[in-house]
Amino acid sequence: MDGDATLGATFTVIRIPQNACEGNSGPPALLLWPPLAAPQRRSKKKGLQQRRSRHLAPFQNVFAFFCASILAYFITTLTPVKASEGYLIIFFSGMIAIIAMILPGISGSFILVLLGTYELVLRAISSFDISVIAVFTLGAILGLLSFSRLLKWTLDHYFDLSISILTGFLMGSLNKIWPWKKTISTALNRHGEMVPIVQKNVWPHNYMEGEPQLIWAIMLAFLGVLIIFGLFKWGQASERRAKSITYS
Repeated sequence: MDGDATLGATFTVIRIPQNACEGNSGPPALLLWPPLAAPQRRSKKKGLQQRRSRHLAPFQNVFAFFCASILAYFITTLTPVKASEGYLIIFFSGMIAIIAMILPGISGSFILVLLGTYELVLRAISSFDISVIAVFTLGAILGLLSFSRLLKWTLDHYFDLSISILTGFLMGSLNKIWPWKKTISTALNRHGEMVPIVQKNVWPHNYMEGEPQLIWAIMLAFLGVLIIFGLFKWGQASERRAKSITYS
């Protein structure tokens, strides 16, 4: 989508200080789902976190996973609306978009498209409209500070449940990146180009807008799994080396 890099850079600048304050030195552990995988390695505060965290029954984590998946799937099927250009809308757009950036699998830019403020924010950044940028940034900062505190509290007190919900969001949002789609409706963007607005997922053999390239899709998906698995193993090895150096 046009302009994603600009908005992504904006959100990244906002998010970096928060990550530094939380002391996160590595990627979030969202790859392993608690009911089906071994417990994750924690930081030095592992004992304290385990004492504070409540462990729910596995079926509750599974239920939360499916609820989050359904919610994320529903969000990916929504149709963009035409919003007004008031400052209140811009403020809440920044707040909701940054929360979507924190949650795995949901794009902040996609949320702005749904809210009808994507083009407005892009125009403001391009023309350096200080008032719109300031209101949007204020909403993003407030959303980041409030939701990150809530997320930290849930991870401290309901770690397995929180990871199940976050994994559910990741799973449900896969609907949006399904590669084979049928375009239902289009719209004219600000560059005069026709872009899809509403699309429907189809099976590869029903894909009529070009070569489905099924073999390439499967190979690249498998490559992605191998890369993630390799990074996970590399992180475990690095942690073991760091501990051996500490204790030696």
